[in-house]
Order: sequence, then structure tokens, then C-alpha cells
Amino acid sequence: MIAQQISNLELFLRRAKVGEEVRSAFGRSKRWLTRWWDPAVSREIANVTLSLPLSHPLPINLEIFPLYDRQITPLVASLRKKYPDLRMIDVGANIGDTAALAKAETDIPVLCIEGNPRILPYLKRNLSRLGTIQLAETFVGMENGAVAFEIEHTPGSASIRRNRNADHSLPLATMQTILKKFPEFADAKFLKVDTDGFDGTVLRSARDYLTRTQPVLLFEVDPKLLGQQGEDAHALLDFLVSLNYEQFMIYDNFGNFLISLDRDQQDGFRDLVSYHLNSIQSLYWDVIAFASIDRDVHDKFRISERNRCVIRRLP
Repeated sequence: MIAQQISNLELFLRRAKVGEEVRSAFGRSKRWLTRWWDPAVSREIANVTLSLPLSHPLPINLEIFPLYDRQITPLVASLRKKYPDLRMIDVGANIGDTAALAKAETDIPVLCIEGNPRILPYLKRNLSRLGTIQLAETFVGMENGAVAFEIEHTPGSASIRRNRNADHSLPLATMQTILKKFPEFADAKFLKVDTDGFDGTVLRSARDYLTRTQPVLLFEVDPKLLGQQGEDAHALLDFLVSLNYEQFMIYDNFGNFLISLDRDQQDGFRDLVSYHLNSIQSLYWDVIAFASIDRDVHDKFRISERNRCVIRRLP
């Protein structure tokens, strides 16, 4: 109960007319506290009450940035019009918040893939509240098996890196292996990836699936994090273009729609990467990629997103 009161108070301070010094001091105190004590709290997301750690930044992000992750619900609605039997794969499912947003207007089947042992208990707790959901408890990579990794936990997320001297191993599976276990998602037309720098690895692991099904993709591009995993943002774009992906809608990390680029406008993408690498701020983009077969969905969705973001900010 105390943890829930702390979470509620943080949101209250964001909404109330109090000074930034007070909010900042509260935030620092909470971050210090949750290093030692990080119990579960509840928060309503897309009309679903989800369980999450007190340290999780999602409630504050949704409060401060009204467009944060809000492209997911209308994107699913657009895809459902073309694909009535739409299915979704969510790699890096976290607590299930993306699944909740995807299912806000229609109960599409979702395969959640998550390997973080600290987050999995919350995701499992939330599954019963999310409708038609299946769960694969693994990380996604280029090989199968238990691999020695170190996990660096951050509030609401984690990053991993190989270390042969690590005390424990983590499950790793290719997308092909996962889809054999969950064959009903072999033709899923929507793939979301959010894995803190491993997005390139996940997409390359899914090459056969991407080539065969051409799903619409929603993934994160953080050139600095990608670089830490030996991935290059330009090379990742080239890889997708080689698989017949043609349109790329780009959002900033606050959920604002920035621009849509097609496969022939790669210089624009390189300009964005250059800006990112030279920025002192912590920036990333969410990218929605459409294959040529879904150009019609892109064209309509691009217009609706442009209007949605403008209308959302009007007084």
C-alpha cells in the first residue's frame, strides 16, 4: 500500500502546480529508494490495470508525453481493416503495456516474447488481464541455447551482454525456433521489437519470417546502443530495404511523428543518424517499416498520424 501511495503521489506532483525543484527532489528520492526496495504497484494503461515495479518509468512517461507509444493502437486498427485475422508478435514485451495498447480497441492474438527474469513475473501476472496472449520466455538471437550473459538492470528495462564468466545463463532462441513452437503466429502481420540495442539482431534472426510474411514492423533505432552490439543503423536499414521494405515512418522518443522516408531517401535517414550521434541528449526513434505490399496502409496511416499528432496538441 505504501508503494502504491508513492506512485500515486509522483503522478499527483506531475499534475499539480508545484515547482520543478519539488518534483526533481521527489524523483531523486524515489530512485534512491527503489535501489533497495522495489515492490509492485498497479497502473491503468489502455483501460487495463497492469502490475509493474515501483521504479518503472512508464506511468511518468505516459503522463509527461501524451503521445508516448500512442501510435500502436491506431496502427493496429489500420492493419485490422486490411487483415481481419491480424496477429501480433511483441519482442521485448516487458510488463505487457504494448500488448495492452495493441488490444485497446480489438482483442487480437499477441505472442509476447520476454527473457528478462526480473520483468517476467509482472508480465505473467498481467497475462490474464490482456485477453488472447501467449508467452515465450526467452531472449531472441542468432542461435539457440543457454548463453552466459550479464544483465544490467535499469528502471523498467535491462541490457545484456555476453560474458563467459557470468554466474548464470539465459535462454536464447532464434525467431525461427520460436515460430515453430507457436505456429499460429508464423504469418503474424505485425512485429514489434524493443530490446535496447538488440533490435538489429532480432530482425536479422527473423529474416526468413520477414521475407515470407512481410509484416509491418515497429522497432527502436538507437544508433549508440546498436553500435554497442556491433550493429550499424545504416546497415540495418539496408537490410530491410533488401527484403522489400519501402516506407519508414519515424517517431522521436516522445512519440511525436517526425517524417516518413521511402527506400530512395536514405540520405535523410543518414542525416538523422548523424544528428543522433552528435547529440548530447539521450535520443532514439521508433520506426514503423512497411513492405511494398502494404503501401496502401502506409499512405493512409501517414495522413492519419500527421493529423492525430496535430489535433492532440491543439488547445
